[in-house]
Amino acid sequence: MIERLSILYELQLIDNVLDELEELRGDLPIAVNNLKKHIQGRKELIEEKKGAKEANTERITENEEEMQRLSDNLTKYKARLYKVRNNKEYDAITKEIDHSEVTIKNLEQENQEIENLIGVLNNEIEEIEPEVEELNNQLATKEEELTKIRGCFCS
Repeated sequence: MIERLSILYELQLIDNVLDELEELRGDLPIAVNNLKKHIQGRKELIEEKKGAKEANTERITENEEEMQRLSDNLTKYKARLYKVRNNKEYDAITKEIDHSEVTIKNLEQENQEIENLIGVLNNEIEEIEPEVEELNNQLATKEEELTKIRGCFCS
């Protein structure tokens, strides 16, 4: 009977220590998990914006290649313009020249808009990265507190 009581007493002491640990920890583990999720979300947002920036940069390159091709064709059309033999051929070539010039102008405008968008994306990335760094610092602090609390009762 005394042996059972001493075992129950030891269990009660352990239970008291666990209650103190739980009370000291409070919502710290939840806060740590929430911070980790928030950091992950911000990192995913940064990666998404970097991906969009890369895709837009590729689009600019494609547009520039297309503009170069159209410029080359434009040079050829203008050279052929002086060698036409009838009005129908002249009209067809001038139509091609006009179409190429309009397309080049549209591509230049699109590139300008994309460059503006890339600038906006860069600014957004630059705003989010320090926030992630600050969140990482907060996370490290909270994890350190949690480790200290665990260390106090585990030793």
